[in-house]
Amino acid sequence: MKRRSKVQPATKAPAGAGRSVRALSAGKRSPIQASTLKDSLDDIDAARREALEDGTVELTPGSMALAKSLVPKLHGILPGRYDAFPEESGGITLTAPSSRKGFAVTVECDPNGTVVCLLISPGRMRKAVYSDAADLPDSFMREALQALSA
Repeated sequence: MKRRSKVQPATKAPAGAGRSVRALSAGKRSPIQASTLKDSLDDIDAARREALEDGTVELTPGSMALAKSLVPKLHGILPGRYDAFPEESGGITLTAPSSRKGFAVTVECDPNGTVVCLLISPGRMRKAVYSDAADLPDSFMREALQALSA
C-alpha cells in the first residue's frame, strides 16, 4: 500500500502555542489551535476511509483509539496539524508539523498497542519504542517535538 504524501508549508506557531495540555483540554484553545486539532483528528478518520477504499488494509480499532488519544497530548506540546497515514500492519502513523527543514517526527501506533517515535534530523535518527502508551508523551517525545520548532 502506498502512503499518502503531504507537504505542509512551514508556518509560525500560533499564539498560545506554549499552553499546557490541561489548558487545551479545558477548552482554552485559540481558534487556530482548535481547528488544527480537529483537522488532525479528522485526518485519522480519513486515513481509515482511504485504507478501506484501497481495500489493502483495515486500520484496527486499537490503533485508531491510540492515535486519537495521543493527538491532543502531542498537540499540547507542538500545536499544528498532525497528518495520519495508514500502515500495512493495520496501524496508523502520525507525522508532526515541522518548521525546520530536514527535521521530522513520526509516531506510529501499532495494532498491538506498541508506539514507535522517530526523530529524524540531518544526518541522524533517534528512535524510542514503547510497549505501554499510558505515560506518553514522555521526555523523549517532548524533546523530539520541541526540536521541530527550535
